[in-house]
Amino acid sequence: MNPYRPGAGDVPPVVAGRELELIELHGRLGTAASYGHFPGPPLLFAAPRGLGKTTLLQLARRDAEQGGFVTAFAAADPDTSLLIVLAQSIAEAAATAGLARGDRWSRWRERLAALSVEVSLTGGVKLAAAMNQPAPEQPPDRVAFTRLLGETATLARQEDRPGLAILVDELQEAREQDLRAFAYAAQELAGSPDRPPVVIVGAGLPSLPDRLIAAASFAERFTYAELRILSPAAAAEALIRPAEALRVTWTREAADAVLDAARGYPYLLQLFGSTSWSAANPAGPGATIALAHAQQGLDIGRQDLGRGMFRGRWAKATPAERQFLIALATLGEGPARIADVARHLDRQVKDLSMVRAGLIDKGVIQAPGRGQIEFTIAGFGDFVQAQALADDSD
Repeated sequence: MNPYRPGAGDVPPVVAGRELELIELHGRLGTAASYGHFPGPPLLFAAPRGLGKTTLLQLARRDAEQGGFVTAFAAADPDTSLLIVLAQSIAEAAATAGLARGDRWSRWRERLAALSVEVSLTGGVKLAAAMNQPAPEQPPDRVAFTRLLGETATLARQEDRPGLAILVDELQEAREQDLRAFAYAAQELAGSPDRPPVVIVGAGLPSLPDRLIAAASFAERFTYAELRILSPAAAAEALIRPAEALRVTWTREAADAVLDAARGYPYLLQLFGSTSWSAANPAGPGATIALAHAQQGLDIGRQDLGRGMFRGRWAKATPAERQFLIALATLGEGPARIADVARHLDRQVKDLSMVRAGLIDKGVIQAPGRGQIEFTIAGFGDFVQAQALADDSD
């Protein structure tokens, strides 16, 4: 079986280079489990796509479920209330955990009803029809949502479970009023007298901290873990160890070719590892992935990127953004000065601020240092230049 998992939503067999983030995550879960109280502000992973945010969130989900937490998982959507989606997930998780008992149960159901979620004593969960309609102007009752979190965690403790774990992906996609309600819930749980054991973990693009702080200024005190590309040692571990576990060997030349192409991006390591494995088609233990296999795998992987991720990013770019991307691509893959991009376009730096901000919000470029910008994933600059030539020929 191919051990690599590019974008499959599964946790790769080896998660390398994220030890500090996992220590922080396990510390939150451990504090809630051991002491039965709120373990601290939300832990939020912020990074461009392809750096492993969702993998960390899936690890959090797996570890919380294995630890006995009532675990609710949701992906934010600008067209749907985040509070309602989370309430539904909480209801399903609580029903599965068998929390439908005790005096608190009726009050807990009232909190759900205030959020357009119904749950029966047999554990069935029903979402109001309004769920699939356009988002309302006003969010569901924020107080009811906060109390739902606290009372679910309390019910969980009464059933000898550690507490409630809330996991949210694509958090930057939530509407501002939902982000505000999300932030206020965390703030109020931290300040409540009983501080119920609710662990909150989220993930989003680099724009997430700015969006949350704009929605609620105190969100600046949340914990933001900014993910970077992997170190050479961690990248090599992520590529080589999954094959070694199946007693398949990468030659040094083959591994170096893939590591050079991936440039420390976890998604590219998984993608190029997968396509190289398929090209080698190892028959069993003792097989080898050679340079020819890696080169074929890289060709296939780049074609996949061109048909999918890269083409999607190009399609979503406005004409002004495309001109910006072309200018940046001509300066190479590494970080470039925004002043050089402006000079290439015969513009002033201040004239490009909106275009630059839009591309950062879309996760296409990032600012690694003051006055600098770069693409968020290796290889996109080459695609941009090829696409620009193709568009000119048309």
